[in-house]
Amino acid sequence: TSMTDQNERGTIVWIDPWWYIIDGVVKPLENEGYRVFRYASVQEADLNIETLLATDIILLEMMPRDDLGNYSGMQVLNQLQTIKYGPMKVPLFKPAIIFTTADFRRNDLVRFYRGIKEVIRKPIKPSVLKRAVLRAIGECG
Repeated sequence: TSMTDQNERGTIVWIDPWWYIIDGVVKPLENEGYRVFRYASVQEADLNIETLLATDIILLEMMPRDDLGNYSGMQVLNQLQTIKYGPMKVPLFKPAIIFTTADFRRNDLVRFYRGIKEVIRKPIKPSVLKRAVLRAIGECG
């Protein structure tokens, strides 16, 4: 069952503690008909497991760690490898685009989560993100 109706092109899950600060970067995608679900943490995304399982792509902030040590991109990638779905743990093979201010490269990260399609350095240009999402979703049909 798909979460998308005729008016929607697809769904995007965005996991980033600071999504509200750069919310404008996804506007062109929303204008194209994509539905964006915004979560501040993987725990929050886990509470919406159906959304996570049905999404077309994941956008993920790759912070090494926030000031409180609460959010680590590596930890999130690790958690995305297998997510709990009721009593089961299921692998999540979704394409992902990483946002980062650090000097991560795709090759450094793909061994942690093989769905990574691109790594985009912040600040993010909305047009660059839109092209990356369309490329990544196009690749997986």
